Amino acid sequence: MPLRNRFADLHCHPGEMMYHRLRGAQPRSVIKDDPDTFNPWNRRIIEKFLKQIKGKRAGKYLQSNPPKLISGRMKIAFASIYPIEHGFLGVNKRIHSVGNVLVRLPLLRDFFLWINKALLNMTNSRYAYLKSSTSNYYDELEAIYDFYENATGKWMDKHVSVGDENRRDILKVAGAYALCRNFSDVEDIVTEQVNVPDGVDVAGKSALVLTIEGMHAFGKGHPTTQKDATAAELKARVIDWKTNKTFPIFFITYSHHFTNQLCGHAHSLPKVTRLLADQVPLMGEGFTEEGLEIAELLLNIGRFGGANAVGKRILIDVKHMSPAGRKSLYKIVQQHNADFPNDAIPVIASHIGHCGLQSLAQVLGSGKSFLKKERDNSSAPGFEIDGKRYDFNSWGINMTDEDVVAIVASKGLLGLSMDQRVMAAKKTNGMVKGFLGFRSKKKKYRMRTNVVLNHILAIARAVDQSMLSDGDKAFVWDAITLGSDFDGFIDPIDNYPTCNHYANLQADLLEAMRAYNQAHPAGLLSRWIGSEDELINNICFDNAYEFLRKHF
Repeated sequence: MPLRNRFADLHCHPGEMMYHRLRGAQPRSVIKDDPDTFNPWNRRIIEKFLKQIKGKRAGKYLQSNPPKLISGRMKIAFASIYPIEHGFLGVNKRIHSVGNVLVRLPLLRDFFLWINKALLNMTNSRYAYLKSSTSNYYDELEAIYDFYENATGKWMDKHVSVGDENRRDILKVAGAYALCRNFSDVEDIVTEQVNVPDGVDVAGKSALVLTIEGMHAFGKGHPTTQKDATAAELKARVIDWKTNKTFPIFFITYSHHFTNQLCGHAHSLPKVTRLLADQVPLMGEGFTEEGLEIAELLLNIGRFGGANAVGKRILIDVKHMSPAGRKSLYKIVQQHNADFPNDAIPVIASHIGHCGLQSLAQVLGSGKSFLKKERDNSSAPGFEIDGKRYDFNSWGINMTDEDVVAIVASKGLLGLSMDQRVMAAKKTNGMVKGFLGFRSKKKKYRMRTNVVLNHILAIARAVDQSMLSDGDKAFVWDAITLGSDFDGFIDPIDNYPTCNHYANLQADLLEAMRAYNQAHPAGLLSRWIGSEDELINNICFDNAYEFLRKHF
């Protein structure tokens, strides 16, 4: 079976960067009043092509905006709505050491706030607005939804820079994205044949399925509690989104970087950011009682099951959720699926890597214990590929074998992140560079591809060594997909900085899998009964597409 050049991405942010650039300090009403200006096609950034081809941290170039979705043949993008958390907008107030207390001095405090703004790639007006008393998470959630809705189905065109360090081409890209209400909408976009107009290099359409990153988006976890939604307000907002939105939310990444007062989050930020951002409150903790009730409301189970169900089910994504929270959720889902097999709930992990550890018990912790245990270069050994052993980032934000088995048993999805910090421990990045940087470009390139293969093998190994039935074990090949986190302020794997590079990833993985199978004829990939081409087509598109057929 030949490779099919089409892709689905379980987690990306096609409009987020332009939303912040365009909105500035303007009220939400301007977005609806001026749809020609306020939409993801309207590019207000001078992209740094050199940073793109070198795979530098995104922010100075776009990774998954509509023109790149179309030129990269991204037929399905799960577009994540993320109101920026206020934890990124100030200096960490939990600083106690004599040296670090200097950051509270006015000049140094302003310097660190400037660094914050630069890291977020924000204009002065936007940064000031988000820090102001006027801004709140729920307003941002509604505004970003409006921003996407403004251009759904509208045919537009833009120019896109593609190429590498040896060649740069400027393509004229035309097409449309369409927000989707159900699988039928997705299927229509995927199967539609789009003609390329004269004067256009690439034309196409992309289906956008909306998701939300962080339950804080509904108005919880503000630094000033008077902004927080009450329990009744929170429930009413969730019900409104489940019942009244034209384009429904498919899943919610329940936790994110900072406390949402509903469920703890995993440690996710490197040491250098701790002067700027305080992750300690609720970090590593499980669900609060209110958080459990809202989870049941999203899933239409427990107190909101059967006749008490409200609206369309919204699935839960465990990326960023604390290990304790994940353990609780798996138990709830397993019990529900055993009691109601005809209403089984799949669990999603949308943009993850494997952490190299077997059990959640190995990564459990809370608050400062995470910061002490999880150093920036914490790693666990992975697989030997091409004579080199690759490591994992062993932070608790990544998936253990226990996570993988629970998600596969639920018939869920695991999206492979393109964030090199998530996918490869510091030791692996150093190994790619080699001694004093003396490795051929071809060798470095192949090693970075093998980092992705390393995580596919880890997921397969976890299931292969589990107590699942043979039938359930076979589902692992239907559970792996792509979940880049493009335009989520990530530092991408150098080979694949944008969705325009997914075609390269597809071809590179095929070569890597064939080499692995030749070296390990009885290895983990031998459990797959089809061809390598078919497996890669599944990972790049078919698994996400078929998942939508069943659950959207």
